[in-house]
Amino acid sequence: MISEDNEAVERNYWKKDEIKKCLVITKQELSLRDHVLFHLLIYTEARKGETLALTWDDIDFEGAPSALQKHFFTTRVNLALKRLKRRNLDV
Repeated sequence: MISEDNEAVERNYWKKDEIKKCLVITKQELSLRDHVLFHLLIYTEARKGETLALTWDDIDFEGAPSALQKHFFTTRVNLALKRLKRRNLDV
């Protein structure tokens, strides 16, 4: 992106049309699981590890906010699961 004084300005977010394009591409090119993963990451602001650690039990379909309480992360040897402080997820 270029500012008015022709200086490069970095943007650390996607515009609405860029999000829509990304989701169209993921829907066409990726599995349903991966498309849903991108959708969750974009619209919930959850971190990758938090999203990957979600289970059906973490989601309340009755309307109460779901909570993120764990996340996956990698160590030098394997994949690990860590408990987090409760953080509400707006879905």
